[in-house]
Amino acid sequence: MSAALGIALVILLAAVLVALEMAIGHRAVSSLRDVVPDVDKILPKVSIIVAARNEQRNIREALQSLLNLSYPDYELIVVNDRSEDDTQSILEQMSAHEQRLKLLQVNELPTGWLGKNHALWAGSQHATGEILLFTDADIIMEPGA
Repeated sequence: MSAALGIALVILLAAVLVALEMAIGHRAVSSLRDVVPDVDKILPKVSIIVAARNEQRNIREALQSLLNLSYPDYELIVVNDRSEDDTQSILEQMSAHEQRLKLLQVNELPTGWLGKNHALWAGSQHATGEILLFTDADIIMEPGA
């Protein structure tokens, strides 16, 4: 047997073993939708922080999807980041009917900051949850997310 043939067989064997490991390994990983949560376990409070800038077209639907989440303990902090459209008035209307919705207003961007980063940071300063979830004002969440 030549050296080249021996090397080719070793490479082939290694590739077969890697493929076999991947096939078996993937079957061992549960899909998230198949995981049943432990309902007796106390879940941590989550602070959902949303940065919004000129989102009048999307914000109502996006925030409603967050307010419809099935997670038992969360707060929703929305930071209006210098919007020039009707985003603020929509936020005020929604917050009048929903106490979980906390509003923050950013009027000026501090030197050295990028807008979205600053808005999310500002929201995090008001968060009371153990876990922070940062999202955008145009993301629609499924209730079980």
